[in-house]
Parts: sequence; structure tokens; C-alpha cells
Amino acid sequence: MTEFFFIRHGETDWNKKGLMQGHTDIPLNDTGLAQAEKAAQTLKNHDIKHLICSPLQRCLQTAEAAKKIFNLSLTLDDRLIERSFGDFEGMDRMSIPRDEHGHIQGEVESVEPFAGVIKRAKDTIEHYTNLHKGERILFISHGGVGAALHVALCDQKIMLANAVPYHFTCENGLWQSRQID
Repeated sequence: MTEFFFIRHGETDWNKKGLMQGHTDIPLNDTGLAQAEKAAQTLKNHDIKHLICSPLQRCLQTAEAAKKIFNLSLTLDDRLIERSFGDFEGMDRMSIPRDEHGHIQGEVESVEPFAGVIKRAKDTIEHYTNLHKGERILFISHGGVGAALHVALCDQKIMLANAVPYHFTCENGLWQSRQID
């Protein structure tokens, strides 16, 4: 069985205000820091062996609690960075036209295509699960990357809450994901 854990970073002020973040490097707010601590505590009995993280500070801050609990170093991987929303970054999420799945409508040159996020997220997960076969890995990344993984692996379209751990498992080529409380 192949498995890994995934956490979207904790809350930022831009999350709270409903603003598009993308590559804009926004720190966690106090709620986000508390969420990160809670998420790490939730995973403390899961014998995590590797921490792989997006280099943006909201993910790095989320990873700090897990680093302390598991006494592990952190591997940064640019492929786990959030989807670029280009000209939409800093804008109210509700003001951006979306399709029935919640994705930005049409092709916008400054916005990274969701298909590209799906490919890089899946490739990154496969790289590390193959590199560390049989060992539990925790990925700390972003909502767009988590949504892309759910589409790529589980054929699910979901929105991930901030700092909620997900456990992905694959048996006989069939991926499943479940939220850990």
C-alpha cells in the first residue's frame, strides 16, 4: 500500500478576507498558527518520516509545528507551490468568474492552467512516494495543490479547509483520501 498525508497551510489574513493568494507570500495569522499546531498534534501518532513543503512562508509556518513533533528536517520543493493566479492575486475570490467546478473560467494568460497544477502535484507526490517507499510522508502545501491531488488521484473535486490533515492511501491502484480529525 502506498500512502501519504497532506495538509493545506493554516489561515492567513487573505484567506479570512477571501482574497486570491497564489504565489503572493502571505504569512499565517494567529488563527493559522493555532490551526497548524492542532494539525500537527492530530498527526503525532502517525509515525511521519519525511516532511516535504512548499517554500511559501504560510506553508513553512504550518510545517514548524510538525517539525517539532516529529523531530525532522524539512525538504522544500517548488513544485508544491500554489497555483499562480497572476493578475487575480489580491482580488476578492467572489469577483472572479468561475465555472461549475469553481475553477477560473476560460484561459487567462497570467493564470497557471489547473491541468498544469494537477500534473506537477501528481508528479511530485509520485517522486517522493517512490523515493521513500514504505515510509510515511507529510506534504504541506496549498488548497489548489490539494484540490489538484484529489482530482488526479481520487477523481474528487473538493475544497480543502485550512490546516486539516488528509490521509491518502492507494491499494490495487485505487486511491482514497480521508480527512483526519
